[in-house]
Amino acid sequence: MSALNTAQKKCCYYHRLSNGLDVVGCRLTSVRSVAVGLQLPAGSALEGEQVCGRAKMAYELLAHEGTSSPRLPADLRKGTDFGPSWVWFWRHGLSHHLPQVLQQLLASVSAPTVQEDTFIPIRNRIKQAILHAQQYPGLLWRDALHHHLFAGTPLAQQLLPRLDLLNQLTPSMIESTWNTYYKPGGSVLTVVGCFDWDTLIRELEETWTAWQGSASPINWGHLQVSTRAFFVHKGPGNEQQLLLALPLSIAKQNEQHYPTAQILSYVLGGMRSSRLYTKVRQVRGLAYEIGTTLEASEVASTLFIKTSVSPEHAVDVLELILHELGLLTTSGIHEEELCLAKIQLLSEAVRREEQLLGLVRGLTDRWCYTHKVSPIRENLQTLMQVQRPDVMHLLQQSSPCSNITISTLGPLAPEAFAVFCSSLTGKVLYNGSLLA
Repeated sequence: MSALNTAQKKCCYYHRLSNGLDVVGCRLTSVRSVAVGLQLPAGSALEGEQVCGRAKMAYELLAHEGTSSPRLPADLRKGTDFGPSWVWFWRHGLSHHLPQVLQQLLASVSAPTVQEDTFIPIRNRIKQAILHAQQYPGLLWRDALHHHLFAGTPLAQQLLPRLDLLNQLTPSMIESTWNTYYKPGGSVLTVVGCFDWDTLIRELEETWTAWQGSASPINWGHLQVSTRAFFVHKGPGNEQQLLLALPLSIAKQNEQHYPTAQILSYVLGGMRSSRLYTKVRQVRGLAYEIGTTLEASEVASTLFIKTSVSPEHAVDVLELILHELGLLTTSGIHEEELCLAKIQLLSEAVRREEQLLGLVRGLTDRWCYTHKVSPIRENLQTLMQVQRPDVMHLLQQSSPCSNITISTLGPLAPEAFAVFCSSLTGKVLYNGSLLA
């Protein structure tokens, strides 16, 4: 029996420890392994306006176990992930590894001791990555710009950490970052597999409650964009990278709004039959790939449109994207598009959560967004209930075309976008400087 089918019968749990850490569990009797995920509300958002690399350093040190935390068994799968508004640690192994996994995770996040012999090599590796990204605009656009446009510097005026500020970082500064942001309040620990829930909670209450506090709130004020903004970043290379960010008004803990936003993303650019993929690539042949991604959290949600085009087609693609957004805002989506998006989302969700780690990720996401411990079946039922008027309501409530942020990186100078810019009512920036 698959992990997914077992999970549907079952055994989902929730408990909040006395230190504020949320614990979500799903016990599967048909497996002998266990998967653990720990998500903290950190990520690139904590950089604020001065991008010095502190958030990335803290993440890299934990990802490479550069602290004094105990080593894990060699046969245990492990990994980390770093996002705009979260840091996620995952572990996967046989169930008897669970006590060691919990001990290592607690030591990593609650009592950091940064060693100089690991700090310097990781800092040098980040510096090399920055220099590499400056030479290859595709890397710059995909990683740094994507994160910081959503949750870092105000509207991507600074794309990468400044090397001089990165050089000034010390181990004590990174420890300060841990002590400020890596706290149990607002974090969630998810355990899936073969374990006893009562025993788990009892052990966590005995060992994890010494980890105290809630993370300092992140300043999200720069995300409140009231007009269109257009940024032109001139860089090397022979392609023009385009990234459009549309803020969406997804209500906190509203389980209906998030699947609605997912469907909107898929209809616009999340599948091969989507509007942008069909019209930009298949019909006009202006770009090889174009797609959308949805970044959603309790405090901010953004729909990204990303593509890479030849410089001579950049303006045509921007105009075509805005035209399709306008059609969506006025006419909504078609019934056939709604059905195709649901089928795509359903199949991907089922395939992803057939594995323990996918189930951990899914339970974590649903808890962080809806504050409900819901199995995938309930989530899919909510998705199937979304109708065309729900998508139209989200579009009208968000007014994405009025608040859109456009960023482009490549060989074109701002003069190449002069006619296009004249149609925008907002501000136009070139390498961070406001243009007349």
